[in-house]
Amino acid sequence: MREYEIVIDGSSAGTLGAGQRCEFAVSAGDHEIRARSDWGASVSVRASLSEADELTLVCRPALSNTDLWRPWRVVRAVTGDRDERIRLELAPR
Repeated sequence: MREYEIVIDGSSAGTLGAGQRCEFAVSAGDHEIRARSDWGASVSVRASLSEADELTLVCRPALSNTDLWRPWRVVRAVTGDRDERIRLELAPR
């Protein structure tokens, strides 16, 4: 099972595998969050947090099983920017 490394403000905060949840404590202020692995990375997510804020992100591969039926998406994912091979998005509330 692949693991994703979570990077907050340029420093590794920890790793998580598929289906896992992790919590990372950060100070109030502006932060840049990325996910990366040996085969790619996500685009950075920027967040401005206060002391009481809580942010939930979802990390997954950029390609889904339905994308395998769309050859142009597979080619783009493999040959495109490594910073677009992982999706890191705000979780719905």
